[in-house]
This record gives sequence, C-alpha cells and structure tokens, in this order.
Amino acid sequence: MKKILFSAAFFIIVSSSAFAVESTTQAISDANSMARAAQEFVMQAEKILETNPDRSKVELALSFYAKAGELFERSYKIYATLGPSYVSQQDIDGARAATQNCVNNINELRKRL
Repeated sequence: MKKILFSAAFFIIVSSSAFAVESTTQAISDANSMARAAQEFVMQAEKILETNPDRSKVELALSFYAKAGELFERSYKIYATLGPSYVSQQDIDGARAATQNCVNNINELRKRL
C-alpha cells in the first residue's frame, strides 16, 4: 500500500513539474509571438508616417501604435512574471521600453491631429 501511495505521489509531482515547464515554455513562446507581432505593427506605423500623411493616415498609425503598445505590454507582463530565471533581463527591459516608446509615439501623434 505504501508503494502505491508513494508511486502515486511521485507521479503527481513529476506530472506537475512537467506541466509547469510546458506552461512556462508556452508562456515564453506566446510573449515572443506578441512581441514580434507588435514589432510588425510598429513597422507599419513607421511606414505610414514616412511621407507627409493626412489625418486619416495619422489616425491609422495611431491605431497601429496602440495595438503594438498593448502587445508589448502583455509580453512585458509575462516576461516580468517569469522573471530573470526564465527570461533575460534584457527582454524584460526591452518589452517595457518598447511599450513606453509606443505611448510616446501615440502622444506625439495626438499633438499632430
């Protein structure tokens, strides 16, 4: 009976650890995907603003920066939650800086409207 209980407890612990590693890996993958998508939105906004855009294009760039900022913030929260044990401090700081950069760009564009 003790062997069965020990085996069951061991299985539960090993299963929990495997799930945690898989969950952590998935969380990092999700955060990386969000950061890549955010970078695409930023590039689209920058491309729109390369020329002398009219009001509608500035508004479109604003929406791209807003979506990028949201995605960068979500990736930052995941990175910060996992911490330097799982994600580099550079990634954590980079996501936070990218979020702030989007906010700054939004504020600048609002002044142009």
